[in-house]
Amino acid sequence: MTEWVRRGRLLAGGFGVVVAIMACADGPKGAGDEPASVARPILRSWDDALWLAAPLAERPVAYVSMADRRVFVDAGYRDRASWLLDAHISVSTGLWRIPLPGDAPREPITPGDEEREFEELPIGAWDPSHRPSDGDIRIVRGVPVSLSLGLECIPVQGVDARAKGASLRFIRSDGSGDETTREDFQLLGLARRHTDPDCTDRGRATGIMGWAVRD
Repeated sequence: MTEWVRRGRLLAGGFGVVVAIMACADGPKGAGDEPASVARPILRSWDDALWLAAPLAERPVAYVSMADRRVFVDAGYRDRASWLLDAHISVSTGLWRIPLPGDAPREPITPGDEEREFEELPIGAWDPSHRPSDGDIRIVRGVPVSLSLGLECIPVQGVDARAKGASLRFIRSDGSGDETTREDFQLLGLARRHTDPDCTDRGRATGIMGWAVRD
C-alpha cells in the first residue's frame, strides 16, 4: 500500500470530505447535494503529490506557517483569528499557542512546546508566493460553501502529467462578505497521475492537496 493510499483511507474514514478512491480511475461520483464545481482548476506538483492551487483575490486575514512556526495576522482581525485558531496568546512572550489537529479539546498547551508555539508577525510580512506546507492554516474572508472538483484527465501545470479520478467534494470559503472562514492545507483525496495525454495508461496513485475546512 502506498503512502497516499494509506492517507486516503484515513481521510475517508476520519474526515467529512467525501472522496472516492479507486484502483482504476472510473469510480462513482460523490453523493449528496450537488455542490458548485471548481471553475478552471489549477493543479501543480507538490513533492510527490499534486496541489489544487487556489489563488486568493486578497490576502488572508491570518496565515499560520507550520514550516516557519509563524502566524501572520491582520491587526483588525487579531481577536477573531485567535478565536478561530483556538489560540492562547502568551502575555509574557507574545507567542501564540495553537493546538494541532487531533489534540484534545481545551487541553492547555505547555509553555515551551515548540511544535505548537508560533511567533506573531503582521500579515503584510506574509509572502503571497509562499508554497503551503501540510497543515498550514489560513483564515480568509467569506462563508463556507460546498465545492466539487471533477478529475477528468486534468493537466498538471509545468510538467508532462495529467490527473484523473472520481470527483472530490470539500468545503471552502466563497471569498465574499465580512465573515471569516478557517481553511487548512490538507489531503483532499486521491487520484491517479498519468503520463499519457488521454489518461489511458495505468498511472499511479497520488494525493490531491488543497485548502478546505477541516471537519
